Amino acid sequence: MRARGDVNYDDSMSEARFVKMVETGVDPGARKRKRKELEQEAVEFWDEGSVFGAAEEEEEEGEDEDDEDEEEPHRKKQRTTNPVEQNNRNKKLNSILQALQSSFDRNRARCELFMVLPSPKDYADYYRLIKDPIDITTISQRIEDDYYNSISSFQADIDLLFNNAKRYNVEGSQVHTDAVFLQNLCHSLLKELS
Repeated sequence: MRARGDVNYDDSMSEARFVKMVETGVDPGARKRKRKELEQEAVEFWDEGSVFGAAEEEEEEGEDEDDEDEEEPHRKKQRTTNPVEQNNRNKKLNSILQALQSSFDRNRARCELFMVLPSPKDYADYYRLIKDPIDITTISQRIEDDYYNSISSFQADIDLLFNNAKRYNVEGSQVHTDAVFLQNLCHSLLKELS
């Protein structure tokens, strides 16, 4: 005879998260799930013994073990400002991201290609050329996590994002042109904040 199993229908979504999802039309957990999928793709890509992974393994063998104590580069920064200042800064940063996401060129969102990093399987050369990849979803998550303790640290990530795009894509291409436009837009919005 088969035993009856308990079923838990609780999706662990808080009321605040549900309200935010209804108001914005975006499930905050969807970004995290997409990010985990992309990270898993990257891990699988490098674990498959790709040409690039083999070269990295050789380099790692010669490194000192002191590198293991280094902090992960994307850890949440500890809050050094008061919560009111952080909240105000986050609102300003989110408004800038919203402005970038609202920029269109002939019914095409200019920031669409910058929302999520390219697939490591499809664009392995991107990850060879670009050492610090970042996307708008990561920047948005960092705002949510109170990662940015200053406007300048946010600007550094924005510049990294668009400089990566300009470095990888040919000047005059649609992606390069969008990167230049959005970077200039962001700089002008940041000047207005100061």
